[in-house]
Amino acid sequence: MEVHFRSITIVCNEKHSVEHIQRNDCFFRLSPSDHFPPYMQHPQMLEYLEMYAEHNHLLKYVRFETTVLNIARSNTHYKDGTWVVNYRTKSDPSQQEEIFDCVLLAQGPHARKNLPKWPNMENFEGRVIHSQDYKDFHGFEDAVNVVVALTYISTRRGSWVVSRLGARGIPIDMQFTTRFLRSYLPCLVPQSILDWLGESKLQSRFDHAKYGLIPKHRLSQQQVTMNDELPGRIICGAIIVKPNISYFTPNGVIWEDGSTTQPVDNVILCTGYRPTFDLVEDGKLIRVTENKSCLYKHMYPAELLCGGDFDLNNKLQAPKAPSLAIIGLVHASGAITSVVEMQARLFFHYFCGDLSGQQPELKPWLSPRYTFQLDYMAYMDEMAGVVGCLPKPWEYMLRDWRLAFSLIFKANLPYIYRLQGPHRWDGAREAIIKAEQRTDRGLKNL
Repeated sequence: MEVHFRSITIVCNEKHSVEHIQRNDCFFRLSPSDHFPPYMQHPQMLEYLEMYAEHNHLLKYVRFETTVLNIARSNTHYKDGTWVVNYRTKSDPSQQEEIFDCVLLAQGPHARKNLPKWPNMENFEGRVIHSQDYKDFHGFEDAVNVVVALTYISTRRGSWVVSRLGARGIPIDMQFTTRFLRSYLPCLVPQSILDWLGESKLQSRFDHAKYGLIPKHRLSQQQVTMNDELPGRIICGAIIVKPNISYFTPNGVIWEDGSTTQPVDNVILCTGYRPTFDLVEDGKLIRVTENKSCLYKHMYPAELLCGGDFDLNNKLQAPKAPSLAIIGLVHASGAITSVVEMQARLFFHYFCGDLSGQQPELKPWLSPRYTFQLDYMAYMDEMAGVVGCLPKPWEYMLRDWRLAFSLIFKANLPYIYRLQGPHRWDGAREAIIKAEQRTDRGLKNL
């Protein structure tokens, strides 16, 4: 279906839903509507984004139907941190140029399809597509479909499969994203034991090894797969789990265990994406190798910190913080919306001088490459600590015990980072305290 947002057209599958409960998958200062279900479908998520844009009067700042062609440091960049942006618009296809004080690249990690190759793949007579090109089931009925990733489903590495529903039907996000479980308990119990407990809980639902889904990594080492239907479809034969593909034949595939599937009509590659930043100085400023990149705090390019804007040897008169940052280039164990908002707050906290002119520390910024995988709560708390909006639950024990209890033992909702500090929100406490009630209300409105 096509959903129109002013001048933007978004194509999505209306039956799919987001992977995190609405109270987590939202921005800090606007709660989703109570009539939305706990796990919003794509049109409802789009409606929420429209509400947020209109609530904050953002539309007047957006240039629609504009294609950015290139971003590069200006001739005066080392003095004022400015950037040259080349672009064209739908109404005027000629290339235009404009100077900006700062640039936030918010394309995330899904820039380029990851298209692995297998032997003899070019001779396969069926259709091979990436999941990005899959919109609905039309054209795949009454066919043998191989889905590579995690019909025939080929699991390249396996995955821990988590249901959206926890105990008593409560959304899993509301139960297991608490500060006690994710922050305090790991300080008391070794991570290996916590992994074992979590894996045992998932195994009690279904044996991942028997279903051909057992991964080689521990529970905390990679993102889980959130899916309620997969075990049921496997057990009734609607999905057949296979190992990775060994090679293709003209009309089928040979698996790594030596078995064969013929004929095969379609191969759908759910193999993810590769981030790329060719838009910025032809990809030379921000280099990505095997999903790793030199980005401080998963945001700031290393070259702008050493040998660039902060080149102490050349004593360049640079701005007090880099004027370019990457937003959303993370695979967090939580909702991405709150992460990108906190990244934006951190960027402007530095850029606008809220640190009283304090220069960022250079030494921590020169550490080795980071992967894009990170722990949601630890990352959010680290950024919030810099911005000055990280609440300390113990400080609320005597003056507001209900809030303190919610901060420790209830879901770590985005609103907690608006309780105090810059740009605090007066409605944050109520949004935290009444989160479960509003989630229940969403069930009754289905």
